Amino acid sequence: MDIFRPPQLKGLLSHAKSVRNGVYRGTVTGKQGHQISGGEITGTFDYRLSTASTGLPTRLHTTVKSVLSGMLQHTDTRYSAWGHSVTITEPPEHEVAAMDEFPDSSSEELQEYLEIADDTVASIRR
Repeated sequence: MDIFRPPQLKGLLSHAKSVRNGVYRGTVTGKQGHQISGGEITGTFDYRLSTASTGLPTRLHTTVKSVLSGMLQHTDTRYSAWGHSVTITEPPEHEVAAMDEFPDSSSEELQEYLEIADDTVASIRR
C-alpha cells in the first residue's frame, strides 16, 4: 500500500471500520485493493493507519495472510519530519539511470509522486 498515492490513501480511509484518536483500522479485500491500487494489490489485508493531530500519517501497519502457506506477513512503516528541510546528495554517476531506461509506466508513477501535496491526508479528511 502506497499512502503517497492519493487514491490508495483515500481507499484506506474510506474502508476504515473504526477511527479512534487518529488511528484508522480496517480490512481491504482483494477486490477493494485491486480497485484502489489500480490493479497492483490483489490480496486481502488488515491495516492500521495512525495520523498525527495535523492529519499527516505517522505509521502504517499492514498484515497479509498468504493464501498458499497461511503465514502472516507484517509490514510496519513509520513517517516523520513532515515539512522539514531535507538535504539530498547527488549520487555517483554510475548509480544513475536515465528515464528512457524504464518502462513508460515508471515515468507516470514518478509524476504522481511529484504532484503530491504536503497536506494530502489533512485535505482528504476535510
